[in-house]
Amino acid sequence: MKVKNIVFIDSYFKGLYGAPKSMLELAEGVFERGHNVTIVSSKNDHLLQQAKASNLATFSLNVPQAALLSRGELNYSKKLLYVFSLVAMWFKCLWSDPFKKADSICVNDIRSFLLVLPLIYKHRNKIIWYVRINDRVKFISSIATYLSSQIILISSDCIKAFTDKECKKYKHKFSVVNTGFNINFNELDDVEKYHNEDDCVFVSVGSICPRKNQFAIIEAFNLLPMENKFLYLIGSPTNEEDNFYLDLILGHIDKLRLNKKIKCISYTNSVKSYLSFSNIFLFASHKEGLPRVLIEALLAGCFVVSAKVDGVYDIINNEKLGLVSISAQNNSFVKEFSLQIAEAVKKDINKDEIIKISQDKFTYSKFVSLFLEKCD
Repeated sequence: MKVKNIVFIDSYFKGLYGAPKSMLELAEGVFERGHNVTIVSSKNDHLLQQAKASNLATFSLNVPQAALLSRGELNYSKKLLYVFSLVAMWFKCLWSDPFKKADSICVNDIRSFLLVLPLIYKHRNKIIWYVRINDRVKFISSIATYLSSQIILISSDCIKAFTDKECKKYKHKFSVVNTGFNINFNELDDVEKYHNEDDCVFVSVGSICPRKNQFAIIEAFNLLPMENKFLYLIGSPTNEEDNFYLDLILGHIDKLRLNKKIKCISYTNSVKSYLSFSNIFLFASHKEGLPRVLIEALLAGCFVVSAKVDGVYDIINNEKLGLVSISAQNNSFVKEFSLQIAEAVKKDINKDEIIKISQDKFTYSKFVSLFLEKCD
């Protein structure tokens, strides 16, 4: 076996949910196969710290905070600062190149293309773009499609992020590699339980942000006509805008007098412990690629109630595993979502059967092997 030098880059440095977590698990699998792996991120925070704990090499780009602002945060004055910071970042790339020894460079998010664009162009024959969400960014998506040597889609729905012209012109670049898992639910951390023994326990996991739509989960949970219910809402904000969203969530819980029925848990490495004793997993996201957290929930034996979102039918393919509601962008979503939750409560949920079906479908070894084939 030829040892390869493979770099993974993701600009989202704080949260270890969703795409960054999937990237890190893939990188760990590649490393365990004997290859050299480096994780690159925009700041030295949660992602790189976890990578170091897994004995992976790391590199922080030390991106100026202004260059990491989301599109929603860019007013006129901030746009000027953003452009200045981005150009400064590009000049910095001329002096520091963490990709120079790489055989393959796996780009995990569209923003990374923009942050290190000169390096992406320089190493364009090594670029693998792992598309994990159906999200098209004007101009940048076109550039990324052109510069990537290969484009891996986490689900078939992610093809919607590309124009018909791009799909035809670059069809040789596209392939689908679903996330795989190797989670040991036999080794669980002790965590404090806040629910009563006779409660139906609900759980939702994800970074706290408008896209994950926790506000709607709380409203639907409130409409559920039962007393013995409890919800664990697990996750943390990743930027200032999301901190404001968290404040709205906490205020809404107070307003609905649900403080004794909902417990918010900040980012934790013990997520699987909460999943293990929960009955039903709630997911109301507006946009996804392949919602890996649903797979984790199924592997823990949770029945899933999800919004209709990209990739969900790759996971929830029969009613033994879960129910799919309408799109979260629909005006009647909260009502319909609550009705689906009520239907789920009435079901005879077989946790062992859910685990068995999920284990057969999503294997970690296959996930790693398929990716390494793309690096040849």
